[in-house]
Amino acid sequence: RHLPTSTHISPHLPISPISRWGGQYLTRYLRWEGGEGHDPEAPCLLLVHGFAASAEQWQRLVHQLRAQAGGEPLPPVYALDLLGFGMSEKPGLSYTQYVWEAQVVDFAREVMGGRPLVLCGNSIGGGLSAGASATLGDQVKGLILCNTAGVLEEPAEYAAPRMLVRDATLRGEHAAPFAPVPLFGQPALDAFGAALVAALFPRVPALLDGIYGDRPANADEALAFAIAQGASSPGAANVIGSGQKLATNRPLNEVLDGEAGGFGGPVLVPQGMND
Repeated sequence: RHLPTSTHISPHLPISPISRWGGQYLTRYLRWEGGEGHDPEAPCLLLVHGFAASAEQWQRLVHQLRAQAGGEPLPPVYALDLLGFGMSEKPGLSYTQYVWEAQVVDFAREVMGGRPLVLCGNSIGGGLSAGASATLGDQVKGLILCNTAGVLEEPAEYAAPRMLVRDATLRGEHAAPFAPVPLFGQPALDAFGAALVAALFPRVPALLDGIYGDRPANADEALAFAIAQGASSPGAANVIGSGQKLATNRPLNEVLDGEAGGFGGPVLVPQGMND
């Protein structure tokens, strides 16, 4: 089948490699090569998409970054498909944000070889990027949270954890098991996900028109196709249904506080007025 091509994107299309995460799951990512003569010591950019999206979400942004740079060569840019989304495998797992956060960490260390990077995430991808930055530490030179998910508590109300999860685990003090669907179990979650896919995804183009109300030209056929094809893959219902059972997130206060073992580096937070 002919794949739609997004309008207003760079003719220099990315390459689309496949990697095997954890020796088990096939995951896809996009890589835009660095410009000729770019500084090899400059950090790369790693982009993490939002829920039910894919790496294609970032193509227009990458084109704009290169256009605004003029003739200055930029370092490589990476955008990954989170497990269960886009063209990555959709195994029958219990998906949580901590699964995806671990994927981001391993991608930065293994696929990118530990190279310095700036980490950028949108929506739930922002929350994942914030958590991953705390684990990656000095490898991350900057963090960008675009219309991010995650909880930011008032500093006066925030109570730092008595003990880091890592330290509690080493001491044998484990948290109570997370039981997201105790009543009807996984079959009910799969049925919910399948119903959601059946109800919403045929309307993806119309929904995108509303989401991109300020710039409707950005809601093109290629973007709609990228979202819909991920939802039509086997296993997608379980992934989509997982959005209803995500565990409680660590507050951004914790993961971004360098003195408490968090990231502690520079953070940029762009927020759309209509988001």
